[in-house]
Amino acid sequence: MHIEEARLRFDMAIGKLPPLSEDQILEHLREFAEEVQEEERLANEQNLITVVSDSISSIVLFSIISQQSRGRQALFNTREPLLLSSAARALLNAARDVPLESALLAVPAPHGSQSPGCSTACRTSLRPS
Repeated sequence: MHIEEARLRFDMAIGKLPPLSEDQILEHLREFAEEVQEEERLANEQNLITVVSDSISSIVLFSIISQQSRGRQALFNTREPLLLSSAARALLNAARDVPLESALLAVPAPHGSQSPGCSTACRTSLRPS
């Protein structure tokens, strides 16, 4: 409020606004205070809605996690491996191999190995007898 009053008086002093009486200044400040109050009320209402929504989501998540179900048991079961189909097992094995293959490709080959930059003589010297 003090900043708005100072801004208003400064604008009057430099001629940006016509001179206002004290009653007009107080009326302007009252309107400004009502606008600020309404903005704060809307912001607080939105914050309350967010808190309630987050609370409900947390309660639902906790109730789902704490519920005894076959899927939850399979997810948190560490003693027995999950029974996977052969296709799922093949996908998992392929997914495990990708980082290893990527790491092997990223590491430069030592001199004398079968890298694309080696000469034919280099490749033939490394072949098993």
